[in-house]
Amino acid sequence: MKNQQHLIKNQHQLDTLLADLVNREFGDYGYTVEIKTGQRTSLQNNSMHLFFGQLATALNDAGFDMTRTLREGATIDWTSHSVKKEIWGKVMDAMTGKKSTAVLERDEVSGIYENVNRFIATRTGVSVPFPDRHGPS
Repeated sequence: MKNQQHLIKNQHQLDTLLADLVNREFGDYGYTVEIKTGQRTSLQNNSMHLFFGQLATALNDAGFDMTRTLREGATIDWTSHSVKKEIWGKVMDAMTGKKSTAVLERDEVSGIYENVNRFIATRTGVSVPFPDRHGPS
């Protein structure tokens, strides 16, 4: 049998493939199954950037400028860009070794958010829910 790949995007496709596999002989080599979750979705991307802005506003409103939150020094207000670079980006790099949000896998986004939210909430008392398709919480 030749190598085959199947892209499964819905339950029907999965059921059809499983039914086909059940009826096949294992032969000498068997099967290898690889599960890939895929790159983060556009909804996740939009939510991440909305979160960056919401967290920046919440930190600024609570009196936590960049230097007070991260290190001592001059007062610098948070922006969406600085949240992405100085908070999300550093956690993302530590957890995944990735330098760009564009290459995140879908399942990595929620893990990074949970770590960012826990760190910021512990350090400042500020917590911003991650936006979803239903809008800000």
